Amino acid sequence: MVRARSNEVVHRLVARADAATNAKLTTLTEGGVVTEPLDLSVVYGEIGSYTGTIWPELYLAGYLTTHDVAEPNDSEVVRTLEVPNREVNRLFRRELVARAQSSAGGRDALASLHTALRSGDARALEHELERALLDSVSYYNLQSENSCHMWLLSLLHGMRGYRFPRSNREVGRGRPDIIVEPEAARAHALPAIVTEVKFRADASHDELAVVAHATLADQAMRKRYAHGLVGHGAILWSVAFDAHKHVAVARA
Repeated sequence: MVRARSNEVVHRLVARADAATNAKLTTLTEGGVVTEPLDLSVVYGEIGSYTGTIWPELYLAGYLTTHDVAEPNDSEVVRTLEVPNREVNRLFRRELVARAQSSAGGRDALASLHTALRSGDARALEHELERALLDSVSYYNLQSENSCHMWLLSLLHGMRGYRFPRSNREVGRGRPDIIVEPEAARAHALPAIVTEVKFRADASHDELAVVAHATLADQAMRKRYAHGLVGHGAILWSVAFDAHKHVAVARA
């Protein structure tokens, strides 16, 4: 049983974790596992800001479990970690949504970003992403395709009527960067959302637009990324970033 007074541990860790770590937490909430070394010499409650210690602290606090218990004192052994019960799963989900709201600039800003995604409004999405970038992260943190991917993924938690986002799952003839499908009860009314993310350093706005449109045609459409997804149709997105700007395009 997770004690309410201990939940601040998860809040603190999720709030300081980087986008890649939050993506792994998302995997855990889907019933998946992560593989990480556990340095159990870490003193519970006395950890600094280094996000690499999130896994041992969560394990020591009882928020993660593992069946890989051989050589318990070897901090180099990579172990398979999973969520122990539904209560912890719900807690992780709440904290990931709170993180998304903070990253977007608040609950209303996050809702506006989600509305833009759901409606296929590219100009509105560009506006909301720009606001989120200014409010939450330095442009200097977005220096690769993976960092842009992880950051955008972190913003798609808590979409009303939707399941949590999934990343790099096989769909159609490929593995889209991000998929968000509606909950079963809303599948008749809400579209699935598929997003491809690209990064081009020092690209002009026009060059980013070319990349975004080409990605939509050559990957999302050609590889049939909407095939078999739950939802009332699907909206395919391509978002191209450089370190200082971005271009979004969509097709229903």
